[in-house]
Amino acid sequence: MASKILNIEIGDSLVKVCCSASKKKTCNVTDSFMFPAPVESVNDGAVNDPERLADRLREELDSHELRGIKGAVFTIASAKIASREIKLPVMKDKQIAETVKTNAADYFPVDITKYHVTHTLLERVKGADGFCRVLVMAVPLSLLEGYFKLAELAKLDIIAIDSCGNSHYQLIRRLKTREVTMFVDVDCTASFISFVQGDNLLLQRTFAFGGGDLVASYMQSNGIGEGGYVKALSAVSVNSPDYVGEDAIGVSVIDEELSRLAHSMVRSVDYFNSFRWEASAAQIVLMGSCAHVSGLKERVAEATDLPTFYFEELKDANTLASGADVGVYIGCIGSNIAPVDFMPEFLRRRRKITKSEVEESLVKGIVACAVLVAGAVALCVLTALNYKSDLNNLHRVQQEIERLGAAEEVYLTYTAYQQGEQALLHVQTLASNPNSQLRAFFEELESKMPSGILVLTALCTTDGVTMSITVPSLEESAVTISQFRTFESLSQMEVSSVAIQRDEAGFETASFTISCSYGKNPYLNDINPYAEIIGLETGDSSSAETEVLE
Repeated sequence: MASKILNIEIGDSLVKVCCSASKKKTCNVTDSFMFPAPVESVNDGAVNDPERLADRLREELDSHELRGIKGAVFTIASAKIASREIKLPVMKDKQIAETVKTNAADYFPVDITKYHVTHTLLERVKGADGFCRVLVMAVPLSLLEGYFKLAELAKLDIIAIDSCGNSHYQLIRRLKTREVTMFVDVDCTASFISFVQGDNLLLQRTFAFGGGDLVASYMQSNGIGEGGYVKALSAVSVNSPDYVGEDAIGVSVIDEELSRLAHSMVRSVDYFNSFRWEASAAQIVLMGSCAHVSGLKERVAEATDLPTFYFEELKDANTLASGADVGVYIGCIGSNIAPVDFMPEFLRRRRKITKSEVEESLVKGIVACAVLVAGAVALCVLTALNYKSDLNNLHRVQQEIERLGAAEEVYLTYTAYQQGEQALLHVQTLASNPNSQLRAFFEELESKMPSGILVLTALCTTDGVTMSITVPSLEESAVTISQFRTFESLSQMEVSSVAIQRDEAGFETASFTISCSYGKNPYLNDINPYAEIIGLETGDSSSAETEVLE
């Protein structure tokens, strides 16, 4: 069952209240009533005395046994709400909102910081030259603050605040009128006009004349106090069982009080037709609290020369809502459909959560909790199945480990042998270190070389030694080379040619370079000691001496 809310339209003279429960395409009104607003408590839609108005509103709600309903949607009927229609390129709704917010100061020549700006998308025209028709509205923040104060004092929670123009349009568009129709909401102190064709809003206007002047004249002539306003309105309305008749009111009074109202409608029709619309206004529909005042329909039809109807005379009008006079309470009923955003953020934070919202949140919480519980159960079942599968795998792996226990011992033994082999190879490498061979070489060099040998340079590498040696004579060089051949620490050696030098005193010295490689000597010392010098194993020594000298 849909939650009930209060739809409240506050006018300068009358306050209208509907208790409704919205359905898919219709609104079920369980109760509706109106009462006169306290004198000077409301002026052009602005709540000037929220304390008095809140007290009166609570009294009326209590008398109609609606004290348990807290959620409320307010409808504002005020000329202080500025509106302007603009055309924007085809864009998404989010981009429209950003564009309106950015250019708000250009749309209205006022201090925009003191206004709340919102918009309604009227029409989205497609095609190569497509555009968006957008109605931009600016409402004073001081006007909205009065409604929040009123709701707080009346112990109501504001769900939304709508403009009467939007409320009218949202409900009227469902009638889908083929011709351009001028819908006139005739209130007590003002009238609100909407030109609509199909579901397109073409133009809206407000003028400061209503049917309240006729009601006030009747009250004054019959001595009725301000508390009898609703009764006096019923007395001058032709659709009421309390209607006193045109003669009781006075034809002259009716003509005088309604002439300005009818003339304002004529000017509105002329103003609309002056635009280059595809079609002109074809008919007029009267609605609102003063739509049925005596003589209004006839005088409007005569002044405008257009067919004039009451709202309830239209086809499907009564199907828009049940339980209330739709034409009278159209501002209240229409606010249920798609109210504009008249809820500034700093005022929105003051709003209390309504009972319906609490119930809705509770239902959502229960549903979310049920989903989470179901998910948790599913996860538990899945986890249990996975655990059983993993446990079976564990048993299978343990059996495999037991079966391969002997193979593990063989592997460990093999690994130990490999580590031992690597250690032995490392010891062998250390044992064959070139430093030990170099040491053996120098020990033999010290013990076997003659005392006259002079080692000028020695280049030691990991493979061998290269030395520059000088001895006193050619014979000494032969002896030295022959001795090198007897070194056990050398496996190979190469000797450069021997050079003979004489100093100033005539003493000779022999110099040569010898390159030795470490290792065991494979040769026997049975060759001619002069073979390295002369390049032959045997030969003439005199010729060798001659070659060296050269």
